[in-house]
Amino acid sequence: MNESNPALELIRSVIPGGVDGNAKSFAGMPVIKNAYGSRLVGIDGREYIDYCIGYGPLIFGHNDPEMIAALKDSLENGGFIYGLPHLGMWEAASLVCRCVPCAEMVRFTNSGTEATLSCIRLARAITGRDKIVKFYGAYHGTHESVLIGIKASQKEPAYPYVGADSAGLPQGVIQDTLVLPFNELEYSIPFIEKHAGEIAAVLVEPVLGSYGIVAEKAFLEALRQTTAQHGIILVFDEVVTGFRLAPGGIQELFGVIPDLVALGKAMGGGIPIGAFAGRRQLMEHVAPTEDAVYNSHKVAYHSGTYNANPLAMTAVKTAIGKLMRDDPYGRINGYGEAIRQAIQSCMEAHGIEGTTTGMGSLVQCHFGIHGEIRRVEELVGRDLTRQERFQSLLMDRGVFFIPGPRAYVSAVLQESDVDRTLEAIEDVFRIL
Repeated sequence: MNESNPALELIRSVIPGGVDGNAKSFAGMPVIKNAYGSRLVGIDGREYIDYCIGYGPLIFGHNDPEMIAALKDSLENGGFIYGLPHLGMWEAASLVCRCVPCAEMVRFTNSGTEATLSCIRLARAITGRDKIVKFYGAYHGTHESVLIGIKASQKEPAYPYVGADSAGLPQGVIQDTLVLPFNELEYSIPFIEKHAGEIAAVLVEPVLGSYGIVAEKAFLEALRQTTAQHGIILVFDEVVTGFRLAPGGIQELFGVIPDLVALGKAMGGGIPIGAFAGRRQLMEHVAPTEDAVYNSHKVAYHSGTYNANPLAMTAVKTAIGKLMRDDPYGRINGYGEAIRQAIQSCMEAHGIEGTTTGMGSLVQCHFGIHGEIRRVEELVGRDLTRQERFQSLLMDRGVFFIPGPRAYVSAVLQESDVDRTLEAIEDVFRIL
């Protein structure tokens, strides 16, 4: 369905851009009627094998029967919201602590944005410092402190990079966010050591979700060692990787344990959820003590009307429980690797310059460049026109990749779905 379709124009009459997030807008957007299993269904009746899968949360696909049954029971028998503690909080948090290596205590939020925001506030409260470090190309949500240095816009940016990626960011906020080169020990570690007395937190996305670039284990280990030496809080943003690459995310796979972690997406199986978790002595800074007054400066304030509501806690328990029981990781990681290899092989066979990134069930490809990609700067100048055409041609063949092109693999895919996807990829490359 093209951009001028009446349904999209109707939505645009009351929704800016016709989308619920700026990054989700692209040419030829279909308007969706419903979804089931591995399929999206447009209002025109066209079906797509879905590799967006809710931008990552739906490892078990759309309308998973087990999730529906659990949510239905929660709605009918558990109530919508209490505003008071309930055992569902303990059950869900206990599962998070069981899976995630750094998690000794958990606070729930309603989104990954809230989770990273809370990690930063907590780190500032603990250290008494204002500045944070993030890395070029990393996306940590939509709050002011992290909408800086996201886009791959400069081949050789000056560091620390200070380019804002949104209007409306106060200069004071921009100045307190220090953007350093990803996977670059030679610059980042000396910089952190030099400015350690000003830095509250180092925030790192172990796999850059917007580009599929994987952090090198040595890079994460160096960050862990340096932050520990200087009393800086190391925060992993595992909103994308947590519970998707493994139950314990990159921490489990690489054995590098941060102080705090931001979680979301797959943890809730499609229901809005986020969380921040970490070592007990750090997390207790969000809990009022007996001598602390309401809104006291002694506490890193965290609250929210819908935090840890019964429906969300049911979703967390169901999603994590199913991930632990069914262990879909071999299946989805294998499918992801097959798709990456197919794209790379087609690039080589048809003489089209390009490369793939990602790991496990996270798949991404880039045109107009070649070789292993370690840093976002290496993607500047890639062939965006060909990337957009690749994604559009796949859609024409009933396969939906996120523009980028990027794919999240789900366990509900059948081998026939993957075979059809590989056939579509080969067909697209013949005319690309």
